[in-house]
Amino acid sequence: MISYRRGDQMTRLELTELVKKAQNGDERALEEIYSFTRPHVFNMAYSALNNRDDAEDIVQDCYVTVISKLGELKSPESFEKWLNTLAANKIKDYIKKKKPDLIGDENFDYIADIAEESTDYIPHRKLEREDNSETVSK
Repeated sequence: MISYRRGDQMTRLELTELVKKAQNGDERALEEIYSFTRPHVFNMAYSALNNRDDAEDIVQDCYVTVISKLGELKSPESFEKWLNTLAANKIKDYIKKKKPDLIGDENFDYIADIAEESTDYIPHRKLEREDNSETVSK
């Protein structure tokens, strides 16, 4: 079960089916995906930025991309991971542009941690971190 909002749960299969429907033009399915996942994206952004308005900007930007790129998602089963990665990247880009004083590896690691808290194991992320930690250690 996936739980993005307190009390609301959805199976991965249900989310995957909604994604498939949305990819086929079902606007109601897209609305359900938004309603279900929006609080999670907002919480990710708010946790990183600690500002409601900035978090709302991230949410808006993120879902503009979701709407325009959802059809390009090859594996509807990976929607949750894709959304988390998209949100984390939007947060990083926002910080780089709007809050350059917050830029630092520890902040980006924190954002990556937030994104991964709600996803299953993502091998390429683990490898990137191991590569980076080896570089720092040397």
